[in-house]
Amino acid sequence: MKDLEKAGLDYKQSYSGKGLYTTARNSNIFGQVNYQINDNIRSSTNINNSYGFSNGNNPYFTVLQNEANALVVGRADQATNNSTKSYFQIQQNFNFDYKFANGMRNRTVIGFDFLRTTTRLHYYGLNSEKYPMGFFDFVPVKGTDYSNFNANVLGAIYSDPANVSSTNNIGDLKTYSGYLSNVFTPLEGLNLVVGLRYENNDFLGGRIYVNDSAPYKQSAWSPKAGLVYQIIKDKFSVFGNYQNSFKSNGYYIVDKQSNIALSDPEKANQFEGGLKGNLFNGRINATVSYYDIKVKNMLLDTGEYLANFQSVQTQAGKLHSKGVELEVNAYLVKGFSLIGGVAYNDTRDVQTGLRPNTAGSYWLANFNASYQFLDGNLKGLGFGIGGNYASDNNVTGNFILPKYFVLNANAFYDTKKFRVGVKVDNFTNQHYWTGYTTANPQKLINALGSITYKF
Repeated sequence: MKDLEKAGLDYKQSYSGKGLYTTARNSNIFGQVNYQINDNIRSSTNINNSYGFSNGNNPYFTVLQNEANALVVGRADQATNNSTKSYFQIQQNFNFDYKFANGMRNRTVIGFDFLRTTTRLHYYGLNSEKYPMGFFDFVPVKGTDYSNFNANVLGAIYSDPANVSSTNNIGDLKTYSGYLSNVFTPLEGLNLVVGLRYENNDFLGGRIYVNDSAPYKQSAWSPKAGLVYQIIKDKFSVFGNYQNSFKSNGYYIVDKQSNIALSDPEKANQFEGGLKGNLFNGRINATVSYYDIKVKNMLLDTGEYLANFQSVQTQAGKLHSKGVELEVNAYLVKGFSLIGGVAYNDTRDVQTGLRPNTAGSYWLANFNASYQFLDGNLKGLGFGIGGNYASDNNVTGNFILPKYFVLNANAFYDTKKFRVGVKVDNFTNQHYWTGYTTANPQKLINALGSITYKF
């Protein structure tokens, strides 16, 4: 199955009936206090609190082949029951900036960060003992009435506790970190960067799916270093850097019996180098870079799932990712600008040599060109065109999300008092899919108009 549509799936079909909705609320409160201590030192204090809530049905679908090798859609539900997740963060930074004789300069950031994550996620779905693999049913991809998979029918089924399978993700995590980053300019055109970060993750305990999870602590030091050197002042620079990162993935499911284990911290080392050019008096800016990232202890899906479709995982060992990126910004003619980029990524599991299904497409590219009249009777009138390209995305084995090239356009008229605009996305009506281990059909041609009045 290299293309879902070619295999028979209906791009425009929802495969469900009425009322299968989730109620979701999100809020974010952010505050910042800046204080200039003296000419060389300033302080920045940041406080952030965010909250998310969800309650209701969440239908999902799996494409399968039945015993007769016909394509069918397995319909299921993973609902949430008054689930919440919140974050509270305090960050304090001190910035130091000192200039010395002969153009020497030193800039330092010293900071501290505290983050508390409170997770209260409650899931439920169909009991796999009564419904095979937790599916409501299996239906042909075309030519069927799909309306029986609806909120009223599921509500009646869920009213009997024997039909329900419930899981939880409950826990409190405190993350403490401190960091120092320093940029030293020993001579004009040369910047040297060094940095160090310490992070401690303190999990206070909770419940993961059907298992109680004990408290744990994981911590690590993460260094970084780099340099930027202007070979030709304000025109041509070379740069290189190294950085190490640490991530605590906590507990993961190790088998189909829902047993969990504490993962080792995920660690990565990245090397990057490249060139920056500033040409034609700044009319063209371009950056090309090469990166090489090695990761160990990364969690990967095994392809096995629990009855509620939570993934069984393994600490796969090592991943190796490398690639090239090019970005160009051009202002060639008065009023005309062009932005473009292209990237190539090659990611492999070191042990198997296979590309993980989370790696996405090998090639990605984008561009946006716009022109606005800055003088004359048409002053303020502008229009633009842009696009995005992605090569084939091998999601799992021989199942591939096909490549796509989507085009968007816009036009506007901007004055001192008002702005009128219209944008048309995917104006070629391209059928295309995106996904992160999944297949998600994207919007066909759609338009948005806007009117802005300026006080």
